[in-house]
Amino acid sequence: MGLNEFLSKNKIVLEEPVLRFCQEGIGMMEKSIDPFHDEGHVFRILDNLDVFLGEDDEVNKEGIDFEELLISICWHDAWKSRQFPRHWLSAVYQILWEGIGSMRLFTREAKKSNIEKTLIESIRYNIRKHSRFQFWPTKDLEAKIMKDVDNLDFWSLERVEMAAREITKNGWISRPLVQIARLFIKFMRLINRSSFYFEWSKKEVEKRKEIYLEGVKNLVDHYEAEYFKKQPR
Repeated sequence: MGLNEFLSKNKIVLEEPVLRFCQEGIGMMEKSIDPFHDEGHVFRILDNLDVFLGEDDEVNKEGIDFEELLISICWHDAWKSRQFPRHWLSAVYQILWEGIGSMRLFTREAKKSNIEKTLIESIRYNIRKHSRFQFWPTKDLEAKIMKDVDNLDFWSLERVEMAAREITKNGWISRPLVQIARLFIKFMRLINRSSFYFEWSKKEVEKRKEIYLEGVKNLVDHYEAEYFKKQPR
């Protein structure tokens, strides 16, 4: 779901500087070299958020700051979109640094805009807190919502299939990359309901989990077989 469609469907009006800055964030994602973190990732998060707004009954929707939430969504992976791990060390580094990296990139670009300083600080917090490894609990409502709808896209088989095609097209398949993929599957098996804040999100991940894990395993098996079949003996 595109940003304009999301705004129209949910009757949300953004001030012009905010809308333009959201679009700039999406524009940056369109240039991504990481097929897992491109504009499609943002659009699927908006899909998740749209369903959340329609089905969740825990949150008072009137209390959500949509300017803060939507800018956060559009910019939260801006740094990650410029990276792609080729071995497990770079993968670990990017996982650990993605929140800080995107927060810094967002801050630099936000200072060029007409975004209010108080809003910038709130968004900085949301972006920093979206990464998986945190020392302190997340407190703000918008940060919790973004983290849930973002984490749900981990469980998108469509996302993995599209990324696999892009990786193959670019000739990036390698033994280290296959090893990263297998480690990723093991890591995903550890994620459970406790990783999410809202009951709707917890139920949603339960629907997706087994289908996703089976699909990803089959994909990795397929591409690994194809890759090694072409290698000289």
